[in-house]
Amino acid sequence: MANEALVEDYEIFTNDRNAVAFFLLRHPALDENREKGPFLFAVQDNDTVIVGTEDHHAIFPNVARDVISAIKERNAILLVEFENQAPFRCTPCYLSPNSG
Repeated sequence: MANEALVEDYEIFTNDRNAVAFFLLRHPALDENREKGPFLFAVQDNDTVIVGTEDHHAIFPNVARDVISAIKERNAILLVEFENQAPFRCTPCYLSPNSG
């Protein structure tokens, strides 16, 4: 069975200040988050980013090394979900103190 939290189609945007945004289609697993935040992210296995809450999160595999460095340095990312080619949800996420 496929992992429902896995996001295989996404884009990452960065700027010269190491701000990072993950762009993806609306992710059903994140719809379950009823909390107002804060939302966290963690780096796992040096190339996987897990974003959301412990119970409801999205998993981004194969993230480039330079992006991993930037998000660790910045301690924050913006998660931007789209639906019908329009922004649906923008969620700031902060580096988890338990991130590897």
